[in-house]
Amino acid sequence: MLSPLCWDAPSHTWYVIGDCNLTLTSSETSTSAAPLSPNRVPYLDFLCNSEGLDLWLASPNHSALTHYTFAHGTSCSILDRVAHSNFGILSGFINVAPIYIPATDHCPISATLILSQPSVGNSQFLQHLQTPHCNFAILPKTLKTL
Repeated sequence: MLSPLCWDAPSHTWYVIGDCNLTLTSSETSTSAAPLSPNRVPYLDFLCNSEGLDLWLASPNHSALTHYTFAHGTSCSILDRVAHSNFGILSGFINVAPIYIPATDHCPISATLILSQPSVGNSQFLQHLQTPHCNFAILPKTLKTL
């Protein structure tokens, strides 16, 4: 369902970030008896069909013991994900904040994506860059103090 949207993105450059409620490897959950999430199959199909990359899978030594995004009781898991296209993005990094979001059992995640230089011949993309956009890096004062 998302793959066609990704292919329609300018220069096929896209990213997806959010609570996907899935683990892809056994190291992404602290519960040894927990089976891998059944949601992983559609997510992996999406990555394959859209030629995407999951930042957790690309991160060496990622583990629920050190980088969990969800905690409930004694169980910890990596459920929040960042995926991006292989086009227009050179590399990426993912981080987990050591705090919980109020009224939830998740830690906030952040991602840094290193973009490649747009081609000069892609006037639609260059025009997009010149259009004013919202700056989501500016946070309200109350969130900065967390």
